[in-house]
Amino acid sequence: MFTDVVVGGGGRYLIFHMPKLKKLAVFDMNESRVTKYIPLTEPDIIYTAGLDCVVIGLKKSGKLERWSLTTFELEKSALPPFTEDLKTIVMGHGSNGPLVTNGYCLDPNTFQQLSIVDGKKNARVWVAEARVFASGDGSVFGVWNTHYSPSTSTTFVREGDVIRRYEEGDLMHVIPGPDGKTVFTGKGIASQLLKRGGADDANYGYCLPAVRGDYFLSLTSAEGGKGGNFTVFLRGVKRPIAKLDKAEHGLGFDGWDREEFGPWKRVFFVPDAKLIAVLPGSNDQVVLHKFDPDAALEKSGLDYLLVSSQPPREIKPGETLTYPIKVKAKNAKVTYQLDSGPKGMEVSAAGVVTWTVPADATGDQEVILTVRDGAGQEVFHTFTVKVTK
Repeated sequence: MFTDVVVGGGGRYLIFHMPKLKKLAVFDMNESRVTKYIPLTEPDIIYTAGLDCVVIGLKKSGKLERWSLTTFELEKSALPPFTEDLKTIVMGHGSNGPLVTNGYCLDPNTFQQLSIVDGKKNARVWVAEARVFASGDGSVFGVWNTHYSPSTSTTFVREGDVIRRYEEGDLMHVIPGPDGKTVFTGKGIASQLLKRGGADDANYGYCLPAVRGDYFLSLTSAEGGKGGNFTVFLRGVKRPIAKLDKAEHGLGFDGWDREEFGPWKRVFFVPDAKLIAVLPGSNDQVVLHKFDPDAALEKSGLDYLLVSSQPPREIKPGETLTYPIKVKAKNAKVTYQLDSGPKGMEVSAAGVVTWTVPADATGDQEVILTVRDGAGQEVFHTFTVKVTK
């Protein structure tokens, strides 16, 4: 039986805490089975996972451990740069940091504190919140508190070396999407600043993001452990691409999201594996529903154009940035145009962005591109690349 689960490896792995086995079990969604175990030296732990590592906090000794998701061997063990008890730990499941422990931003390779502060220049970017969920890329963190009235929904958004706080009324759970641009809540979707893009954003209902890409799920509640269905959406397209009436999840939710192990820790949509994983309340099995979202999207007949790739976030002077833009489009004839960016940056006809970073470049570089299809439909693709010394 497991008592907790986190996502790692860019969405490939579900990593379960198995106290009786004194191990973490690594469930590979590509193989639909547990493929590896990570031994635990202490029973009382907190843990999280990134793109290529699992970080475990040992509460008794106060140490942090980094385990590789490639070799599944221990790579580092050290005390954090603070003396208080370990309470919370989180990082983006598709990122290489930051690792946020007790509200302090750490380098997951060294466990040293990073120069990331909050809007008031405090090293602790938030009080040790009990329930924090990161976007896959580690740029946005979602928090909600339903234990007092009025309940609040909060995001912490990384903007360079500053993490800023944004609050809104009760949206129930707040789970950032893989790229952090959208958050998925119990009352529809919103931007990372918790603002609606339009009236329709509130109509999606109880939403959870896919672990990668732009797909997301809307869930209906089960009754007595029976029923409860999925509707699949693509971000940017108002109509659903599929309704999975035969795939019941059996999970109930009451409109408060007060439980510690709610649907956000029981439903995992992994488009790359063409699977939706459901963890029943018994905490002893993984139920897999086969579903190919790309095939369903093509079959739906919907007109769509969106960018599905994520650009690199950081680069050093002298290096060359190469970023192939990935696009999902009903009309296959797609063109790319660079509207704004640093001097020397180019985008090819195939949608590959390249830039050789000058030796004196520094700071955030803003990029704006226009992507058009053969029907004249267009979308803007904007991102920021930070040049670090």
